[in-house]
Amino acid sequence: MYKVGGGSVGNIQPNLITDFFRIPGLNDAEVASLSSTLTLSNPTAGVGGEAPESVESIKINAPKALTALNRAVSLKDFESLALRAPDAGKAKAISELWTSVTLYVSPQRNPASVDQFPGYSDNPNNGGVLLNEWSDLQNNVSTLLQDKMLLGTSLTVVPPTYVEASLELFYTKFEQFQEVSLETEMLKGLLDLFSYNNSDFNQIIHPEEVEAFIRSIRGVRNASVSGLYRTADGSGRNILIGEPNEIFVFLSDNIVLTRLSSVATLSNLTATPGTFAPSFVPDFFNYSLTVPNGTTQISVTPTTSVNSSTLKVDGSEVDSGVAQTITTQVGTTQVPISVQAADGITFNDYVLTVTRNA
Repeated sequence: MYKVGGGSVGNIQPNLITDFFRIPGLNDAEVASLSSTLTLSNPTAGVGGEAPESVESIKINAPKALTALNRAVSLKDFESLALRAPDAGKAKAISELWTSVTLYVSPQRNPASVDQFPGYSDNPNNGGVLLNEWSDLQNNVSTLLQDKMLLGTSLTVVPPTYVEASLELFYTKFEQFQEVSLETEMLKGLLDLFSYNNSDFNQIIHPEEVEAFIRSIRGVRNASVSGLYRTADGSGRNILIGEPNEIFVFLSDNIVLTRLSSVATLSNLTATPGTFAPSFVPDFFNYSLTVPNGTTQISVTPTTSVNSSTLKVDGSEVDSGVAQTITTQVGTTQVPISVQAADGITFNDYVLTVTRNA
């Protein structure tokens, strides 16, 4: 009789096994007869109990193991079987010749783990070294696959290469949400989205998927990735494409969140000569100005509430607080003034109607 699962806590104590339950090749009556003439015991405590696999891990790894049918022929077979080794978390196999397979493997971590460089003592880019944990995993994988490969096939088991990635993101929020708490939630979500357990070898990360994830967070109005890149390579909005040996790592220090204003109003609007009707207020958008017949030009000075806004007068982009010369005609001349917020999506249009008397 065997008891399995539970790890060391499942190793049974001495003299606990006393009964036969099944003997291969014998029926129940024959087992009962044999049990009456034989005694059974375990004089020593059990050892070597294997830790149970989590339900989540079983759901992922069991179909892979069944697909491989306990033999390593295709690269997928190597990956699936490697995940059956104790403490194996991720595997990626590559080969240019069928006789030589390179298998990248990394350790398993539970969902609550915050370890960002499993198998290493610290960030390998800053002096972290491989631990015995990975050496044990290497031996376990090699031993497991040794008798499952085709004759003449050699296997090299290699540790992962962890690649630091950087993210720069602009966002806008709804006014009722606090910036600090919202950014804390966004940072936590991003670190979880790109955590070790949610990453893999050879992964591809698109800026659009990051934007979609951030927009799904309650309180975020809009999001735009301005930078997604390998930290060592500089900057730019890119699609991250991992090599077969690479696992991307996002550290909190390499994630920059910048809130953009959604304010798209003028703080002031003046004209010379003349007086507005009504008097200017930021949230009113239509104004009238009457000038004498001899006034062929007026000077209009719009000032935005937020310096990062984009300002246009009569279709041309201008600087905030700088006077603009407008040519008038007898009758009415409409002067459109457009303000677009830094978020790129919020805008307001002001209209100044100038009447030049006949």
